[in-house]
Amino acid sequence: MIAAASIRRHISHTGEVARPRDPDLDRRILASFRTLADRDGLAAATISAVAQHSGVSRPAIYRRWPNRAALAFEAQATLGIERGFADLGSLRAELIEAVHRLVQTLVTTDRSLASSMISKMITDPDFAAAIWVDRWRPDTEDMDVIWTRALERGEVNENVDGRSLMEDLVAMCLYRVGILHRPFSGADVEEFVDRLLHGVLRPS
Repeated sequence: MIAAASIRRHISHTGEVARPRDPDLDRRILASFRTLADRDGLAAATISAVAQHSGVSRPAIYRRWPNRAALAFEAQATLGIERGFADLGSLRAELIEAVHRLVQTLVTTDRSLASSMISKMITDPDFAAAIWVDRWRPDTEDMDVIWTRALERGEVNENVDGRSLMEDLVAMCLYRVGILHRPFSGADVEEFVDRLLHGVLRPS
């Protein structure tokens, strides 16, 4: 789960740390955004509509989020996400499952919101660091478990940097789906994982 206050601090206009907020009001605003987006479409979830639906003023929302993109990002990012990966008996099987899950997330994420976030990360190292700590580090720690199991099974070369391998996997998925607009098919995922693992797995 994202530490929302941390991200909000980095996406504020001034960069100043905001005074403590009412968490119940925050949750109500975020829930209203999700309800409107799910019911009427993302475009309908405007600041005015969210304010009316949640029963708060527009200024109250803008005190918490500097713009609609920031509100939309947090509303999506703080949704419950599936945590952890089951032990499927092999690194290959578990990476195929991980890639399927990542690709599904990428293809269902609104690109206009994602592009705003990525653009901010490119130009603002502090914001990028906050996103890494609060959003992506937990996912990376889940992936570390996959690598640890592979080491315990004796599947992989212990001299390979497993964390770097997992980062390469995510980066290549982002590039293919986000930049090239080339979704994976089931066979594509298997070929991709096999190519990634070439030189990593120990000989049988």
